[in-house]
Amino acid sequence: MLKLIVNADDFGISKSVNEGIVEAHLNGIVTSASIMANGRAFNHAVKLCYDNPSLDIGVHLSLVEENPVLAPEMIPSLVNSEGHFHQTSWAFAHKYLAKTLNLDEIENELDAQIMRVLDEGINISHVDGHQHLHMFPHIFDIVGKLCGKYEINSVRIPLERVRLFSKQSRGKKFRALEQIVLNYFCRKAKRKTILNTPDHFFGFFYGGQLDKSHLMNILEKLPEGGFSEIMCHPGKNHTPNPYDHWNYNWKDELDALTDEDVRGVINSQNIELASYKDLAERQS
Repeated sequence: MLKLIVNADDFGISKSVNEGIVEAHLNGIVTSASIMANGRAFNHAVKLCYDNPSLDIGVHLSLVEENPVLAPEMIPSLVNSEGHFHQTSWAFAHKYLAKTLNLDEIENELDAQIMRVLDEGINISHVDGHQHLHMFPHIFDIVGKLCGKYEINSVRIPLERVRLFSKQSRGKKFRALEQIVLNYFCRKAKRKTILNTPDHFFGFFYGGQLDKSHLMNILEKLPEGGFSEIMCHPGKNHTPNPYDHWNYNWKDELDALTDEDVRGVINSQNIELASYKDLAERQS
């Protein structure tokens, strides 16, 4: 039987996203969520964790856009002149490739993010990364070290098959190119990690645009066995939204994840909804 992890990212980034994730868990197919220790609505997300103990929680390690957990003067290579993280993953990647980012500062900041979640009494089942920056080789090594330190057993490796010539890929060639680069790092990580990771991953290609048709397309192409993960970004409508520049359709994703037809496909295909906790139990 196929076991399907449906993980909602960005838990803690805003109250509207937090509420959408919980609704998608209680009334839909979301099984896990990744919390942002430096999210603007982190405390709100923590309360929802306690109110909804069936929601499996991982840490969404973040090195761009948000403010750091540590004081800016402790991580000068990771912040701009105003003490904020750099605004885009491309700016971060440029500095990473130019070797102007201090790896010790990255380790200290990610350590502080994990500790902030643990200090709230939350059990962490896995880690993943905002904009998947945890997949850069040196950063992935740091993540593995921190997982060992805090006895976290699982990590997301977002290796997804590229659909360059499918109907759905029209207008998304740049996204496919990003996936090719990301897959290069993912394959290197899979060869060396001792952490648990799902056998298959879906959701990068439709990131922020996982409406019903896209979700149904993924469900139709799932393998017959093992563990698969679908990444999603549900949320409720909120105005004004400081993340409008992402062009994410949070409400469309929430509607898809709570749709009766989607649940019907999962039941008819004998798919068992699972979590990262279940993945760790398989490997134990």
